[in-house]
Amino acid sequence: MYKLYPKIFVQRPSCINKLLLIMKLTTLFLIMAIMQVNAIALAQKVTLSEKNTPIKKVLDKIRAQTNYDFVFSDDVLKDINTVTVNVKNADLSTALNVIFYDKPLEYSIEDNAVVISKKTVFFPSNRVAQLQSVVNGKVVDEQGRPLPGASVKVIELNRSLTTNPEGQFSVNVESGTYTFEVNFIGYVKQSRQVKVTGSQRLDLTFSMIEAKDALNEVLVVGYGKSTKRSLTNSVSRLDAANVAQRNVSSANQLMQGQIAGVNLTVSNGTPGGASRVSIRGISSINGDNEPLYVIDGIPLSKDLANYNFSGEYRQDPLSLINPSDIETIDVLKDAAAAAIYGSRATNGVILITTKQGKSGKSRIAVSQLSGIQTMPKKLNLLNPQEYIALQTEATNTFNNDMNYRPGQTGFVDIKTVLGAVPADPYDVNWQKLIINTPATSNQTDFSFSGGNEATSHFTSAGYQYQEGLIQKSSLKRYSLRSNIDFKPNSTFNFGLRVAGNFTKSTSIPNGDQGTALFQRNLEQRPYDRPYLADGSFAVGGKDILRHNGVLILAKDHTFDDNYQGLANLYANIKFLKYFTYHSAYNAEIRQGRGFRHQNINHPYNVRGYINDVRNSRYSATIDNTLNFKKTWSNGLDIDLLAGHSFFNNRYDFTQATGTEFPSDDFKSISSATIRTSTGDELEYAIESYFSRMTLSYKDRYFLYGSARRDGSSKFRKDNRYATFPSISGAWAFTNESFFEKPNWLEFGKVRVSWGKNGNQDGIGEYAYLPLASGGHNYNLQTGLSVTALGNTDLKWETATQTDFGLDLTFFKGRLTFMYDYFVKKTEDLLYAVPVYQTSGFTTRIANIGSMENRGHEFTFSSVNIDKKLKWSTNFNISFIRNKVVSLVGNSPITVGGWNAIVPGQPLGTFYGYKQLGIYQNLSEIPTQLQAAGVRPGDIKFEDLDNNNIINSGDLQVIGSSQADFSGGLTNTFKYGGFDLSILNTFSVGNEIAAGWRTGLDHMGASNYGMLKDNYEKRWTGPGTSNTVPRATKGGNNIRNSTYYLEDGSFFRIKNITLGYTLPSNLMKQLGVSQARIFTSVNNLLTITKYSGYDPEASMGLDARSFGIDNLVTPQPRSFMLGLNVNF
Repeated sequence: MYKLYPKIFVQRPSCINKLLLIMKLTTLFLIMAIMQVNAIALAQKVTLSEKNTPIKKVLDKIRAQTNYDFVFSDDVLKDINTVTVNVKNADLSTALNVIFYDKPLEYSIEDNAVVISKKTVFFPSNRVAQLQSVVNGKVVDEQGRPLPGASVKVIELNRSLTTNPEGQFSVNVESGTYTFEVNFIGYVKQSRQVKVTGSQRLDLTFSMIEAKDALNEVLVVGYGKSTKRSLTNSVSRLDAANVAQRNVSSANQLMQGQIAGVNLTVSNGTPGGASRVSIRGISSINGDNEPLYVIDGIPLSKDLANYNFSGEYRQDPLSLINPSDIETIDVLKDAAAAAIYGSRATNGVILITTKQGKSGKSRIAVSQLSGIQTMPKKLNLLNPQEYIALQTEATNTFNNDMNYRPGQTGFVDIKTVLGAVPADPYDVNWQKLIINTPATSNQTDFSFSGGNEATSHFTSAGYQYQEGLIQKSSLKRYSLRSNIDFKPNSTFNFGLRVAGNFTKSTSIPNGDQGTALFQRNLEQRPYDRPYLADGSFAVGGKDILRHNGVLILAKDHTFDDNYQGLANLYANIKFLKYFTYHSAYNAEIRQGRGFRHQNINHPYNVRGYINDVRNSRYSATIDNTLNFKKTWSNGLDIDLLAGHSFFNNRYDFTQATGTEFPSDDFKSISSATIRTSTGDELEYAIESYFSRMTLSYKDRYFLYGSARRDGSSKFRKDNRYATFPSISGAWAFTNESFFEKPNWLEFGKVRVSWGKNGNQDGIGEYAYLPLASGGHNYNLQTGLSVTALGNTDLKWETATQTDFGLDLTFFKGRLTFMYDYFVKKTEDLLYAVPVYQTSGFTTRIANIGSMENRGHEFTFSSVNIDKKLKWSTNFNISFIRNKVVSLVGNSPITVGGWNAIVPGQPLGTFYGYKQLGIYQNLSEIPTQLQAAGVRPGDIKFEDLDNNNIINSGDLQVIGSSQADFSGGLTNTFKYGGFDLSILNTFSVGNEIAAGWRTGLDHMGASNYGMLKDNYEKRWTGPGTSNTVPRATKGGNNIRNSTYYLEDGSFFRIKNITLGYTLPSNLMKQLGVSQARIFTSVNNLLTITKYSGYDPEASMGLDARSFGIDNLVTPQPRSFMLGLNVNF
């Protein structure tokens, strides 16, 4: 029991004094001089929602929450009947300020009691009864939401006020100049001078800016949270509100250029197209090397969201999520941070938290973003006259070199090369025929949120439509989300997060498919025309040189539909003061359909073709954890967690194909002459047990440890389970008593961590088993056939990572610096290795080798100017080196025509011939090469084995798609209502294999179109060029070599956004709390030496062959106009 003690004659009885003395001594003993009693009082948290409630009852509830007594005399509260208060997790003083707003009361906190008395206001004697003017004010946050309990001080009157629940205050003053000083915990103090003349009424609004205490920022980590101050691991956060609003089609693109060690490459510009995200390098040969994405506790499937292979287009699973719903993105980079996720965390973990409701008035937000997109660049090709001149020169040179005469075998006839040259050979401009300019983009978002201390809610709806740069390519997305949290009491809370998303994408073949539009169209003769004289389509290989892109656009129709549902249901129960039990059900459901229809007379299916794929995916995780958390009086904090998790993934698909249709009007496979179908159902599961320990002592020493044991059904029982431990520690040396901290240094901490992660990506659900399938019939009898070799020795890939870090904060938080050095080693790499052909198979999955990544990461954040003009900078840069340490046999494994896996080299290194220069005269050329047609003006390749011929024995490592360093730079400016954000991204040292140039930079070796720039730089005689070869029909110069390998380094102005927040006074008259208009430009300028469309281009995402460009769709240059309105 406790009592509210009335104050008798403003004197406390002796029993109260004794009681307070005992309480004081007890408190001092418990906190052991860590902080003063008054600081503890300010730290007490109060949550109240009362309307017209008796004041004594309200004080009674505060006493129950804080253990603070209230002392007052009988007459102090006699005129105070009821109060209204609504605060959540407020400190004691803030709660009291709200309660006593415009009440004739004041209070003081003495020892462990709150003493309440009547307020006495003193004015200079010459101002008594002379107050004539009224100053009304309102204190709000950056979003225009009221801040109740803010402290307002009128300096000249020595008078203090507090704002009411609506954030308002009022004061009477006489003529003069007054300084109003406004304070609110967690916000930057504001001061403003106001001149008052005569009898008038003034209305002031103070828009408070949140104080960014980076050290106390709370980050989401595996199954918990941590502050930056106490963090022992390498974890980075991206606040979505700090990323300039732009029309990204996939949520992961928000991270580009924002976080050190996270390399996001937008490999093509198709709407919703997949990007490659790598955290601290490449860790697997066979796996996708993508991080694990966890959205509100829901592990997201990494499988692509398109089902009909259409060249470069691979729909990113993150394109199903509305980026506008995201609140924060936390990236777990080192093994110690990610080890709690065990076997799924080798490539790092990205934790996405969506927006939640907040206590207070309900809020409505509406945003609209619209604009156009254009090609950032076009290639300069030969016109018809230049093309004819090139082919004539190349044909004559070749026939003369080989002494060929008309009628002889090998003679090249110029008429055959040029084809049917029109009487008026104008330049058709094949690029323009397929480009969609301008492509439009629209995005609309709506949200409704609010809550009180018991319930909070956030509901959103979104729509996005984005057209691609190639005609008939687009992405349309509808999204709905509802996040609801309930807290009926202090011991129990539960919540639900559900989202439904639908996307419809249309695509057209480009990149690495035979009908690739950009490459095939540009390879046409410049005078070849898409239509014949009768208006019908010209046919590639017959009427014109290459596949007709205009015909493909008319006769190739592909779409992919995706329905995605996400659900997170959780509950927390607190008991025995220090324990919390957490249970959660997390699920993702996908239903997809991919449909491709090629009309009759399509070049690949002359009689028509339909492919229809239907699939469904269900993945669910059930998590149960028990947490113990306690703070001891000696400064020791301990946080222990133990848990169990079960993950199950089921996937099934049905595919039906039909060919030979009676007409294009028939779009059902049942109308096809030839019909085939297939299907399958796949399932795997992971069971996990995990634990975590976090210790901190006196905010100086921090220790973290975790262990997770995973069992996967993808491996046989003997190898099914593996344990993934981690340990890390940190020392905040600036908190030591012996450390004499200079004025310019605020905080310093060193970190070290070690941990293991696992990986099972890149292998099938039943890879350890030999597999058989039906349909292999013989002699009219049904039968089975073995379709895959099993490997019972398969085991987990394991990655061990060590990290050393340093965190520094200077000049009262205006400059922060973070550095990390890491070494990451992956053992037992999984790969499909070749086997003897006598087995009936070509490959078999096995553990074959090891890989290593080493790197340095630097992050700088600064507040350069913090006055009326505000300017802040964020810069990050990463230096990462990857290499394959060992392979079975340690011999290079070639991958396609451009790459190889080579021990001692980065994964996916380029493997080809090295150009040494250009032969200038015949005496330089070995006799054997002369016999093969090599002449002066041809490329001189390095002859590694010195046998005077150029063959496979001369293949060597010639480059890598992995950058030497990469990063991003963001500058943000604010002045008055204006804001400006500039994001730059850069990458240095990576090469690109310009595969498209073998068809467009052949110097007459083929009949295709030709780049103009290199044509004008070609070798025409001794000394004219030592880089670009001559014109000839010989094939020596079009090998995969360094001639076609280009520097892919770039510096890009990724985004510029300029906004203006309309005056709040004007908006209030319209019933709007805040309105902002803005304009945004994406990919404004790219500085690069690369001759293709885009230096980030890659026809695929596979790390073994990344960086090959077959003229994939570039990232568009977009111009957007937007509006944000809050009510």
